[in-house]
Amino acid sequence: MCGAVSIRNDHFLSTMAPQRGKPRRSPSSYLGSLDIHIRSCAPKRLKKAANDGDLQELESSPAAIRGSTIEAPSRPLSSFLPTKWPSFAISLNRLKRGVNKTNASKKPMTTEVTEPQGAVENELKQLMSAMDDSVLADATWDASKAILRPYRGSHEDQEAVSGSSCRTVPDRPAGTPGRATIQDLPPELLCEIFAAYLKEQDYSKGPDPRPGIFPWDGATVTPFHLTHICGVWRDLVHSTTRFWSDIRINIPRPCDLRLLGLWLQHTGTQPLNLSARLHGATELNRQAMSSIMHLSRRWKTLQLFVQPDVQDICSKASWNTPEHLGIFVIDFGGYYWARNAVDQFASFLYSSPNLRIGCCLNSQYHATGLESSLWTRLTHIHFQTVEMSRLLGALPNCPQLELLQLDACINDLWPGRDVVAIEVPSLKALNLQRHNTSGLVRHLTLPALKRLRLSSGFFTPSPFHRVQSGLDDPCTLLLALLERSQCFVDWFMLIHCEECGDVSLDNEIILKVLRCKQFAKLRELAISPYVDDAIPQALTATAGPILLPELIDVDFRNCRTSKDLVRKMFVSLCKRTVPVRLEGVKVKFAAEGETDVFWGHVDIKAVSCSPDTYEV
Repeated sequence: MCGAVSIRNDHFLSTMAPQRGKPRRSPSSYLGSLDIHIRSCAPKRLKKAANDGDLQELESSPAAIRGSTIEAPSRPLSSFLPTKWPSFAISLNRLKRGVNKTNASKKPMTTEVTEPQGAVENELKQLMSAMDDSVLADATWDASKAILRPYRGSHEDQEAVSGSSCRTVPDRPAGTPGRATIQDLPPELLCEIFAAYLKEQDYSKGPDPRPGIFPWDGATVTPFHLTHICGVWRDLVHSTTRFWSDIRINIPRPCDLRLLGLWLQHTGTQPLNLSARLHGATELNRQAMSSIMHLSRRWKTLQLFVQPDVQDICSKASWNTPEHLGIFVIDFGGYYWARNAVDQFASFLYSSPNLRIGCCLNSQYHATGLESSLWTRLTHIHFQTVEMSRLLGALPNCPQLELLQLDACINDLWPGRDVVAIEVPSLKALNLQRHNTSGLVRHLTLPALKRLRLSSGFFTPSPFHRVQSGLDDPCTLLLALLERSQCFVDWFMLIHCEECGDVSLDNEIILKVLRCKQFAKLRELAISPYVDDAIPQALTATAGPILLPELIDVDFRNCRTSKDLVRKMFVSLCKRTVPVRLEGVKVKFAAEGETDVFWGHVDIKAVSCSPDTYEV
């Protein structure tokens, strides 16, 4: 039995995009215009059932369908499809896979598809019996993307979008001819499709976005665009608060304040992820900040880039306690803020009972009025500048602290003060950047430390830092911390200090740290300052104790050594047979002033190591 199918969907996707001066059409009006013809030797009742969408009739004759060179389903379609499924969409590749290749004596089914813009729309219900659930799921997603793709509007479209001004086409009742399949999907599935459409992309962490209001930095779509399609979508999007819970405000303009009000109306009681860069006109900044502060009880994460023109709003005592706030990052922009305004705003943020991560940047003054008890719930702390006495006074009250990052530390301790090491039991990651942070490590004991990130400035004594008999040497202080903590570091990164403006550091100092027994389980090593022959030679040496026996990932950014030496180091790392290193070895290096010129990787599970297992 043979048959042929042709689908004519001329101007399907090409006409979906709205034209200037013309209202948008409902997706159902496009999908309903598909003209389907079936030519086969099947009984007339099967043709009629296919055209009428009678799935029960089609399922009652699986043998006839199998005779048409496709396989019957393992279970009836009614077990996972609605009774009436008037239309569907599958890709040409999926359709070709449905052909029964074992029936070589018979002419295979032919398909003629007009494919504008690479999209294939197929509504042949009798062919669905040849597909499994995964194919149907893929087909649903392909159809949804084909419908949604033309509606990714521009930023200019957003300004004209509002909940009251969008035009929609009246919806057809379920099961009527020409009704789009996506309109028959349950609301829960539609919500998942919309969420994927609005999902934050990897490339969003780029330069500052253009002015406006978006769900995430760099977004080209907003929930408002989905309300332009039809009444069903509009009602569903407006009533689903999670679509509106992410808000990014960037340099607000007058039109954005009205849009912000409409956006917030749809958030309901949902906790909010708020980010605002208020570097626009003063009055607009103040209106936007006031709206943000009124929502303080619903903050979940908060990221602010603010100027002094909003400090009186931030420091009011009448705002609701941020009960849900778990993460905040405040960038004061280096502008002058009154000290009491910084203290009051910081105390307000730290008062959240659910706070886990706090970060204050670029402030002329650091908050001095914070009570140590406000730090007890924190797991991550990042300060650009902090007084050592205040930090040491708060750390004993931070039993849950896992990460501590300091860009600079003001040593306000009296000379000759007794050194008492403070144990921070949960701290797993320590990031110290500048030369005046080295004095802190003599006051710490970190038994859980796993990740260590330092800058070359950490090892460079400050002009005001006295070195007496080597006791205050930064390298000696670091090694004493590791010995006192009895921890084992498995990740170490050494970067160059931007403040110092020099990317050089004596490699003997680096080797002195790497030879510490607390680095015996180091697995990842990254060095940005200049690397000369000493470090690759030490990692290549096989005589005596092996340096860093569990090392599997090496990244050197500024190499002053030959490629041959790096190759030998790579091969040496590959030849080690420590069982824990079964996943392989990676080595990257870049010569001075160059991008990566060498990259090697070997999977120890798949190949044996030899001098040939590298690439240049």
